[in-house]
Amino acid sequence: MISKQNLPIELERQWMLMSITGFTKEKLIKNKAQLDLTQYSGRKANLGCGDFLVEVLQVNADKIKFKTKENSSKKCIDSDVLEYVFRNELGTVNRYKIEGHFLKLYKNDKIVMEFVAADWD
Repeated sequence: MISKQNLPIELERQWMLMSITGFTKEKLIKNKAQLDLTQYSGRKANLGCGDFLVEVLQVNADKIKFKTKENSSKKCIDSDVLEYVFRNELGTVNRYKIEGHFLKLYKNDKIVMEFVAADWD
């Protein structure tokens, strides 16, 4: 197990959310929904309104556990539901897989979210 500050280098990227239950890819792109796991960013997510902190509690082999912290800044009606779903789903994640420029987060064997690296063109 590694500390909260250190992640495997392949995870230390800005990831754009491409798939989550209940939302179209177009909605996610429009909201610029993302998970930023770079140490420089302080590890955060943004789903179209304000940033909120994301803590990686544990990473070991392909296992991962997240915790989100409340956002004290502004709230947006348009992205509230997406943020709520994202936070709930992220809390259930227990495994990850990186395939090329893609990050898949799983709850057991079910894909919960899919991301693409922001720096991939």
